Amino acid sequence: MVIYHTLIKITDYEAVSLEEREKRHSSHKEQLAREQRYLRRRLAQLRASRDVTRSLSESTMVHAHATRADSLSSLESSSGVSTAERSPSSVSESGE
Repeated sequence: MVIYHTLIKITDYEAVSLEEREKRHSSHKEQLAREQRYLRRRLAQLRASRDVTRSLSESTMVHAHATRADSLSSLESSSGVSTAERSPSSVSESGE
């Protein structure tokens, strides 16, 4: 009879222990799922931010190129000299 009670106590202890482990695992799994959702949202934010930055950078470069081209055009029209005539190769040839 004592052995029977001891076995029941051991079995009860193991059942409680298993339940506690299962709760810890479940809690850990939920924490990992929350972290994964957060990281996915953060990755989406960073990608969107990168795309906006890239877009702004590209538009700035296009704007700078257009502004430079406009400046060269107005310089050519005001001076009467084209940029082709101002190229380094033509300058060195005319310098001889």
